[in-house]
Amino acid sequence: MIGIIILLLSFENTSAALKVQANSNTSEALRAMARVYITEGNYTKAQSLAENALKLAKSTQDSDLQTSKCLIDLAFVYEKEGRFSEAQDACEKGLTLQKKIYYKNHPYIAGTLRILSSIYKNQQKYSLAEDTLNKAINIMRTSHLPEEPALAPYNVDMARLVAVQGKFKEAETIYLDALNVINDSYGANHLYTAGVLESLAQLYISQQRYTEARELINKTLKIQESIYGSKKQLLITSWITKAEICQAQQNYSQAEELLYEALTVSQEYFGSEHVNTISIQDKINQLKYEQDNITEVAKL
Repeated sequence: MIGIIILLLSFENTSAALKVQANSNTSEALRAMARVYITEGNYTKAQSLAENALKLAKSTQDSDLQTSKCLIDLAFVYEKEGRFSEAQDACEKGLTLQKKIYYKNHPYIAGTLRILSSIYKNQQKYSLAEDTLNKAINIMRTSHLPEEPALAPYNVDMARLVAVQGKFKEAETIYLDALNVINDSYGANHLYTAGVLESLAQLYISQQRYTEARELINKTLKIQESIYGSKKQLLITSWITKAEICQAQQNYSQAEELLYEALTVSQEYFGSEHVNTISIQDKINQLKYEQDNITEVAKL
């Protein structure tokens, strides 16, 4: 009888362990699927998968580790959707768990601080964002030299942060220094290089340096089009940036063409009620309003 009880207890423990392992595997699988949708810019589908992964993660054997990963994924998705309060909450919780798991200056903690800094920036908490990003950079410097490519994304984020505060000269210097490292490490035709070129183009737009901005966004689009192929929804941001340059230079026909292309792709991929689609439609309306005003002024 005792032997049977021990056997049953052993079976129950094994079943529980298998269930925990299954949950862990399922959580990782959902995270992997969510990340595929993130790379495609489909944050709605990514959010659903990431939220389900988080629910399963809480019952895994390494609950803190798996939960922290899911929380940070969700923070990234929420930020992209403009849900900054939820993004901040998820990111801070994920960071708290990471600090329990990893040593003080672990690069994973630096990466999460970088995401948190971006969330603060989007909430216009610039002082907090800069302090958080500096903490991340200082952590990275404990294991990397300043000129190493691992630090380049952090420097680019700092350039974006100081640019949004109107510190254009400082931002340009940081961008150009980072681009030298990125070009050497990734190459001139890498997607990351394209992303930084676009950010620099947006900085030049802020300074009304439209010729330089146009040159950079054309390089960006050339790289992106060669890599993304049929995934045109990933070109929308760059089309909008180029349309903004065209509009500023009163090249309304090309601006309109770019915006309508962006609108068509957004409607097909995200739907008519999606925030991206509505935002593009607003830009088209603003463009038409500006054209009408220019026409009226010309008549007068």
